[in-house]
Amino acid sequence: MTAKSSAPRRCWAIVPARGGSTGVPRKNLARVGGATLLSHTLFAASSASSVDEVVVTTDDDDIAAEAARCGATVVRRPAALSSATASSESALLHAMDDVGVDDDDVVLFLQCTSPFTRSEHVDACHNALLD
Repeated sequence: MTAKSSAPRRCWAIVPARGGSTGVPRKNLARVGGATLLSHTLFAASSASSVDEVVVTTDDDDIAAEAARCGATVVRRPAALSSATASSESALLHAMDDVGVDDDDVVLFLQCTSPFTRSEHVDACHNALLD
């Protein structure tokens, strides 16, 4: 049996942001308080002390541009994972494979539809997960 490395785990915040929402198309670019839903979420993630990398998985060019503007890594989601019937989990797994998440890493799943999430909430979630 080999001992596990005591190196700190890398923490990824992954945000699914599909452009083709059936209820409210491109809702992730809707503005609340002067900023897009997406940018609120990305700011909370990038401001969290526990997060090493922020990733957005999307099928939409404008969402990808907004994510890049906010400093996130963009993973382009294939059409098969962009339909109304595709699960968020399938998009997360695709993004995790694309960016190279390791088995010992921590992944936090953040949603744009929670624009009042703050960095303290992200850190508290990370800490609770490790506890």
